[in-house]
Amino acid sequence: MKSAEAVIVHFWEELCPPFELIEPILEQVATELAGKVKVVKLNIGENRDFATQYGVDGFPMLAMFKDGEVADIYDGGSLGSWISHAMA
Repeated sequence: MKSAEAVIVHFWEELCPPFELIEPILEQVATELAGKVKVVKLNIGENRDFATQYGVDGFPMLAMFKDGEVADIYDGGSLGSWISHAMA
């Protein structure tokens, strides 16, 4: 995943309701950090290869990519703190 900006990938699936709780937060992050971070959603129900490649085994799961490589994985806790830490 190559991009000049950091990229947060939100791995989600319709059968997992917690994604609905994170969605508004990620939309706010995308707006507030426009030009610094890009937020994208990846439905793993339709993209099983990516789920396998990145070891998605639970929800919610977010990955921060920098320079095309996974820089950090969110697996719970304060989302705002994770984003600040991952962006550093």
